[in-house]
Amino acid sequence: MFGPRCKYYPSCSSYAVSAIEAYGLKGVAMSAWRLLRCNPWSHGGVDYAVPKEKVAING
Repeated sequence: MFGPRCKYYPSCSSYAVSAIEAYGLKGVAMSAWRLLRCNPWSHGGVDYAVPKEKVAING
C-alpha cells in the first residue's frame, strides 16, 4: 500500500550487515554514515557497501 520506504538499495540494515562482514570495525562507521545520509533531503539510490569486484571474487 505504501511502497518501499528506504531511499537506498540495499536497505540500511542489509548495508550494515554486508559492511560489517566485509570491513569489521570500519563497516560499523560506514553503517553509521549511511544512517546519517538517510534523510528527507537525500536523493537515495543504489549504494553497495562492498564493491562488485570484491563480491564476485568472494563468491
